[in-house]
Amino acid sequence: MRSLVVGLGRAGAGLHPPVLAKLRGSTHGLIVAPTIDEAAARLGPSRAVAHVRTPPTEHSPILSEFAELGFRKLIVERPLATDIDDLARLIGLRRKYKPHVRAVEPWLASAVTRRLAGLIRGGWFGPPRTTDVVQREPRFRRSLMSGAVEFEKGSAIGHFPLSVAKNISAEPVKTYAE
Repeated sequence: MRSLVVGLGRAGAGLHPPVLAKLRGSTHGLIVAPTIDEAAARLGPSRAVAHVRTPPTEHSPILSEFAELGFRKLIVERPLATDIDDLARLIGLRRKYKPHVRAVEPWLASAVTRRLAGLIRGGWFGPPRTTDVVQREPRFRRSLMSGAVEFEKGSAIGHFPLSVAKNISAEPVKTYAE
């Protein structure tokens, strides 16, 4: 199986190639293609898994392009859609082309999450009393300022930290909004 990564921002460029290289043992065969059409021609869509690392507002058009080119195995970071219209387009795409789409939350598998879980479950500090999450990542701020994602509904910023908190805690996590 071949991997195609689309939308390598700063974080993606630092994360995906090293992981894929480690799985393969080297970066031999790494191809940088300027368009999805060229990548499809070089990889063969039926033999590839496409990892979509674009902002959520770009998921629908990118997934449509992949489906039209014959890609059927797609991995997309959450949130999959930013609104009900976007979701409707993705449902239509799914019905028409039948791709296998897997939405993932990479934070749940991160080294930081594993370390936090080990510290909390190890009991060294006792059970957590509260969980406060502060995000200072430029990409979240840009998305928030552009209105690209409705954060107050728990899609991107709210959802990931909650998932991590629930995953690392041995006790139920109580949530509230201010």
